[in-house]
Amino acid sequence: TPPDADGIGSISFAFQQFQAGDAAGAQRLWERFFPRLVGLARKTLGRRPQRVADADDAVQSAFASFFDRARQGAFGAGLDRDDLWALLGVIAVRKARKQTRREAAAKR
Repeated sequence: TPPDADGIGSISFAFQQFQAGDAAGAQRLWERFFPRLVGLARKTLGRRPQRVADADDAVQSAFASFFDRARQGAFGAGLDRDDLWALLGVIAVRKARKQTRREAAAKR
């Protein structure tokens, strides 16, 4: 596929590769979205001190959930770059919030 602006290649194609069982597709998705998702998770976590986990952990957990669900066919084949970003963003924010709640509960 022709590379997109960052030279990685079509994100839609990478998702299709992943769904077909090609680990290279998962790697492309990771490379494309991981840095932005970490930034989003950091913003969600704010200035709260992270004792056990941090933004990287939240995003790794988000990707694990996303990849598990995608392998099960939960997302279909029609996701484009914007759909994937929105979906991964929602999952990462929820993971970060859950992490914050868990750590707050552990303090009590």
